[in-house]
Amino acid sequence: LAEQLNGTGVTAYSCHPGIVMTELSRYMMEEQNQDLKTAGWLAKQMAYLLAKYFEQMQFTAPDGALTQLHLSVADPGELQTGGFYHPIGKLVGGGRHSQGSNSTLAKLVWTETARMIHEAGF
Repeated sequence: LAEQLNGTGVTAYSCHPGIVMTELSRYMMEEQNQDLKTAGWLAKQMAYLLAKYFEQMQFTAPDGALTQLHLSVADPGELQTGGFYHPIGKLVGGGRHSQGSNSTLAKLVWTETARMIHEAGF
């Protein structure tokens, strides 16, 4: 998108909001608990410890929006258009996701997106 909009004055960024505590994983616990029913004591203890550790790494929903908010209000001159940002507003990987330099994939994504937008009547 950044390449397609180059020279138009419009900037584009991609971001990873972090691990955000939302209801998206509400069904995961039930599945994990089913799997643990047949696990041994050590596996259950490890799962419990990992779950507690994982909980500490999660952002609240409002905090999970901070990277997107940062990208929307920051001075564009301080950001890299086409850049890939991690929480909170940290440019990573030289500014590109590992697949960001894949021109074949970029063309495919652009073509398919345009097709879907057209099919939706926009």
